[in-house]
Amino acid sequence: RAAGSASAASREAINDAEGNAPGTEPFNSADARFHRILAETAGNPLLQAFTGWILDILQPNLVAHISIAVEGEEILRQHREIQRAVRRRQEGLHFWPVK
Repeated sequence: RAAGSASAASREAINDAEGNAPGTEPFNSADARFHRILAETAGNPLLQAFTGWILDILQPNLVAHISIAVEGEEILRQHREIQRAVRRRQEGLHFWPVK
């Protein structure tokens, strides 16, 4: 996926998450889509497989245990920064959205 297409698709995922709390289906679905877009854009099959495993296997358990401690607005702020970096083709952004 080209950076421009990824930028638009990741922006749409962010928009779909807005107004929803972490741990809810709309937020989780949009969040997973955001991360899958990034992995697909990188074009690295190992990253795609690892991202898929995290989202399909690990994340449901994390959501069940820590979603109340996750700040949705902080996640979305970080996603916006990542989306902006993708749009600008920047590297090196690292975050942790838990209180």
